[in-house]
Amino acid sequence: QNRLCVALAAALFVFSSAVVTKPAEATGYGIYVDYALGPVQADDDWFSGIKYQTGRISTGFTLDTAVAQNKLFNYRMNLGYEHVNEKYQDITFARFNGGSFENIFGFGVYRSKLMRVWLGPSLRIAAGVLDESQFIAGSVPGSVVNLTAGGGLAAGVNVHTGNVGSASFTIGYQYAYQGRFSSGGGVAIPSYLQGRDQRVNFNFAYYFRGKGERFE
Repeated sequence: QNRLCVALAAALFVFSSAVVTKPAEATGYGIYVDYALGPVQADDDWFSGIKYQTGRISTGFTLDTAVAQNKLFNYRMNLGYEHVNEKYQDITFARFNGGSFENIFGFGVYRSKLMRVWLGPSLRIAAGVLDESQFIAGSVPGSVVNLTAGGGLAAGVNVHTGNVGSASFTIGYQYAYQGRFSSGGGVAIPSYLQGRDQRVNFNFAYYFRGKGERFE
């Protein structure tokens, strides 16, 4: 599973680099804040397949190849820091800090000088390290890493605030595979934990557009 996540990350990076071939002035750059929540269904070999809740907040750098242009297709990338909070029966038992890399492939279903409405599929990978100071069972031998890879759908609206900026609001749903790896083979969090992760996310971003990012 670890090799699969690394291979997926490399493939997504290469693909995103190939997609973003247009001049910088024709691309929107900005910052984003994202909040997501949803259940995780652990495998049956881990505490009889229990369900627990996760909350995730992330922030970082974003780019979009068609924030305001009158074009059908846009590619959006979100790359940043994320913090994950895990709860079981309203009790927080673990927190992870790490990073995420998300790719969205949008299609503008409505385009005008004032706004762009779009929707499309998304792919996302993330990795985080256990914050032992916030772990309910205390310290664990070695380090614990949580890996997530999955995809889903996203829909959003870009509202253009003048000639150089746009505010973007996005809602999405993603279904992902989750793997957990402990270098010390701890008891509280076994290595190679597998689970199914479902989350609904809400994203706000603000983009600064170059001269080529105009509705024409």
